[in-house]
Amino acid sequence: MFVARCRTLVSALRACFWIVICAGSIGCGGAEDSAAVDEDAGADGGETSASDTGAPGDGPVDSSDARLDASVSDGEAGDAVPPILESPCLHFEGDAAWSCGTDSSTLTRTKGGTKETMKCANGCVSMPFGFDDSCRVRTGTVPNKVNGHVLTDRQAGWVHYVAYCAVPHMQGARADRLTAAARVSWWSLKEGVLDATGPNPVGFSLCTTSSGDKRIGPLEVCGVGAPWQVGASAIQVPCCTLSEVESLASKLFPGMTSDKVLEGTAAEATYLPGSANSKSIVGSTGALRTSWLLHNSPIGFTLQAPIVTNECVTGSKSWCFGSGWSETASYAPTKAAAMGSIDDIRGILDVLAP
Repeated sequence: MFVARCRTLVSALRACFWIVICAGSIGCGGAEDSAAVDEDAGADGGETSASDTGAPGDGPVDSSDARLDASVSDGEAGDAVPPILESPCLHFEGDAAWSCGTDSSTLTRTKGGTKETMKCANGCVSMPFGFDDSCRVRTGTVPNKVNGHVLTDRQAGWVHYVAYCAVPHMQGARADRLTAAARVSWWSLKEGVLDATGPNPVGFSLCTTSSGDKRIGPLEVCGVGAPWQVGASAIQVPCCTLSEVESLASKLFPGMTSDKVLEGTAAEATYLPGSANSKSIVGSTGALRTSWLLHNSPIGFTLQAPIVTNECVTGSKSWCFGSGWSETASYAPTKAAAMGSIDDIRGILDVLAP
């Protein structure tokens, strides 16, 4: 029986960020998992590293694969603790973060002075800073090399993020979603976007100007028709119209308004609900609103996949391959190496994604 206890959120969004996650078949970060928590009242407070909890399952995964071991102590032995099912795709500043332990199977956090522990039956995996580490939905070794190069912790965390936060919301059969997400992840990796900080890849915004490429702020726009790359998908904003992007948003997130999608996307990019940037993003119009809907990873990945496929997989555009900077030299020096990189990334996603 699905039981969800969404975290207390700081705004209307905090009723449960991706409403489709909490109310739909995907769940609020834990599929139909059974979770157990050990709580030690009075433990030292403070945040652990940020990453992600229990992930859903809309693929061909037996629900038992995602089940958490049950061992509970909360002052009185035998007290039942409801499953903690939270979105793996959102973490609010000020909330303690789940952290995957050195045993690669135990999630811990300290929240409100209370230490909580969850044992993950299939192990846990790290996510980027700002997201809770997550219980895995299946067993198997998680690869960490792409084209023979070991991913950095930041790069690996963002590939893991794609598995939990983009793949489940994309359209089509699981195999097709994995292929599409792998191609877009490769593009972002070789473009250097998965290394972005201040803000993170979700908030990434790069404008090509007459004086060169320039990172721009969350409320800035590029000139009409100018190359403008945004989000973890590293998609170009001129690709799509506002009506096209809003139409896709309504399909990927049924029951959510585009304002709510924007509020959640801004939060993933570290602009928390209620902040000035969040309010401006939600109330945006025109090119800025289009860009922020494309910052949303499921939307951006869905629209970017056919572009990468046409230009770099079936096609061989000059900008797809080369050695002009370190990331492209590592992951896309030639077309053959790029296709191998895509296969490697797909292997990672296949182990982790619901």
